[in-house]
Amino acid sequence: MEHPGGEAQVDFGTFDAYENGTKKKFHELILSFPQSNAGFAVVTRSQTREALFEGLVSIFRFIEYVPTTIWFDQMSTVALRIRDAKGVVKTADAMMRFATHYGFTVRFCNPNSGHEQ
Repeated sequence: MEHPGGEAQVDFGTFDAYENGTKKKFHELILSFPQSNAGFAVVTRSQTREALFEGLVSIFRFIEYVPTTIWFDQMSTVALRIRDAKGVVKTADAMMRFATHYGFTVRFCNPNSGHEQ
């Protein structure tokens, strides 16, 4: 999938790390820019909507930029499990408000199409 400049994609990942001598599972939120291969990540304790929003704000502040379009998996924190009359996935209300506030467009990848991100 081709992404023009200014577009980014978001995904969560997990990794194990030691904290105070104990091995724990952590989550990471990754915002990447496919056209330039640049990527930014923040460590989160979960994959909740709050973790997503806080992580994105942290990255936006760090890079001093908000992408014009951000592509997401159809994760439940962003997408509703229903489609409109045209079969388009509906964006969760909280995500739509967040995107409107920060001025970016939400787009969704097709399910089970990891190559799109």
